Amino acid sequence: MADSPLDSWVGGRIQRVSQRGTNAIRLDLFHPQAPLPSRRSRWLISATPEASGIHPSSEPHQNAPNPPIFCLWLRTRILNGRVAQWAQLHPRVQEVTIDQLKDKRVQRFHLVHEDNGSDSNLLLLDEERHLLIALRNPNQSGRSLAKGKPYTQPNHWHRSRPEAREQSEAAQTHGQQAVWQQHLKRLCKQLHRRLQHLEVDQTSLSDAHRFRRWGDLLKSKLHELQPGQAEIIVLEYSENELAEVCIPLNPQESPQQNLKVLYRRAEKLERSRPHVKRRITETQSQLESLSAALEQLAGLRDDVAVAAWESRLPRWMQATRPREVNKTSSKRTKVSGPLIRISSDGLEIWVGRNARENETVTFRWAKGNDWWLHAQGVGGAHVVIRNFGGDLPTRTLEEAAQLATYFSKLRKAGRAEVDYTRRKHVRRVRGGPAGLVHFSQNRTLPVRLNSELVNCLLARTTV
Repeated sequence: MADSPLDSWVGGRIQRVSQRGTNAIRLDLFHPQAPLPSRRSRWLISATPEASGIHPSSEPHQNAPNPPIFCLWLRTRILNGRVAQWAQLHPRVQEVTIDQLKDKRVQRFHLVHEDNGSDSNLLLLDEERHLLIALRNPNQSGRSLAKGKPYTQPNHWHRSRPEAREQSEAAQTHGQQAVWQQHLKRLCKQLHRRLQHLEVDQTSLSDAHRFRRWGDLLKSKLHELQPGQAEIIVLEYSENELAEVCIPLNPQESPQQNLKVLYRRAEKLERSRPHVKRRITETQSQLESLSAALEQLAGLRDDVAVAAWESRLPRWMQATRPREVNKTSSKRTKVSGPLIRISSDGLEIWVGRNARENETVTFRWAKGNDWWLHAQGVGGAHVVIRNFGGDLPTRTLEEAAQLATYFSKLRKAGRAEVDYTRRKHVRRVRGGPAGLVHFSQNRTLPVRLNSELVNCLLARTTV
């Protein structure tokens, strides 16, 4: 495996572990010494017969409410560990060696992947290369291997299935193409509805002249109005003739308030006229772009063409891209959950964007020594910085404080005082709603919202 691109990740840290279905594991790696655009990478270690191997991945983590036992073992042994080396033990056996600092002592673990067709497997070994746990039954390849026994390679190797892999990749591409088609058609319907509403708004813009004319007529008759009057009839000269104009009024408001309402409605419609016209033009242009994109998508036949087509999409279309379908996840596991971002120092930052997510990040995910942040005196997000030991980096604290300000009611103000303390000093308010807490031993950080920094954080590789 000397020529493998995985060699460049030696020395990287495993930041996240999750299990995809029953036969695949997903790892997030962070390498502080790598060039900035490539410090983070996500890898899929698969033991499925059709796609067995270690592949780069862009799919998000989807954690089950109750993680499988193999995933739990990996999290307790190799999470936050450093990758020591990658090795090729056999043309179809790859090994990842991970060093983990625990109790002031470095423990070494080996993650072994076997590409053996229908008997492909993923095994975790201890420092002495004894089996700790396996993703699948290790005795299906003609060997006798049990927990605590020294690792041995399979005795029987199945033929690889390139045709099955090609069919699987083709099916995946076809599936993604169908997902994109469905998504773009849904966008078309949304834009058509928006265009209909905008056309109704454009029709109502002509009322601006009528409201202002009523206001001018009413101004000359304010002294004649009586409290509680529901309408007034005013004479108006129109084309050298007198015409009666009936002006409806709100009987619960004074004459001066009725006059202000008429002028305010006229001004609002006049201000909105250029915006409505601009949005109609933009929506029509977007509908034309969607029609062209659907025509191009219908003619694509392979994954390279789909990827190239996707990269050429406009930003507004890419921002609403559909998530890849995970057939192994249930409806419950498809919920997005709290926001997870990586700081410039490689630490995870968790952000709860509603009361339920605040409860999750503070009282389910966070540990006692993790750092907890919240905008002072207003409703907002609970933000948690995972503590891997050592001092809290200043840059990470500033980035987490920016997110706490952005996801609070002080976003428009652009300034906030952000309190931060250890998670162990945060307590629920007894009898209070979800997410309501009180805390102590906190310090305060003044924050001026930096939109460029926040956008950079939100755009980083996440869950």
